[in-house]
Amino acid sequence: MLLHEKLLIRELQRGNAKAFELLYKQYHARLFNFSLKIIRNKQDAEGMVQEVFIAVWENREKLDESKSFSGFIFSIAKNKALNRIKQNLSRKVYLEYMQMENQIQNDTVSDIESRELMDYLLKTIQELPDKTKQIFLLSRNEGLTYKQIASRLDVTENVVDHEIRKALKYIRDKLGNFHFI
Repeated sequence: MLLHEKLLIRELQRGNAKAFELLYKQYHARLFNFSLKIIRNKQDAEGMVQEVFIAVWENREKLDESKSFSGFIFSIAKNKALNRIKQNLSRKVYLEYMQMENQIQNDTVSDIESRELMDYLLKTIQELPDKTKQIFLLSRNEGLTYKQIASRLDVTENVVDHEIRKALKYIRDKLGNFHFI
């Protein structure tokens, strides 16, 4: 953590609204993009960012300046995102997401917000065969159900299921080869 950020955390602990505003400006865009990638809805992502910063403000006196503020707020965001996914997605899609999340957590241990990992993940998705990539992105980016994807692409739900499993396996295998610093 940078010295400047430690000073902001100290000031935030004392209730300094200006320090809170500076931290908000520093992290808002990254938290929004992180949230949007998970829940795929701009309004929900913005609402989630607001909830994260409300939690920061309400728990400001408990902040530990020796620990990563970034890790703290992204952990809150991840937990809030998982709660939203539990509420909004079907059980099957949620379980698949959890499997992928567990794989990422095991591989990264922390710092899921790191740009390097996100770049690698996006590159990996781009390497998928066209049909697999199209089905995977319709599921993950547009939030379509297997049935909706099958109807849109004129294939069976079994084909959709197979292609998504294939994509997840490929992503997991590639993430297993990713070297973390």
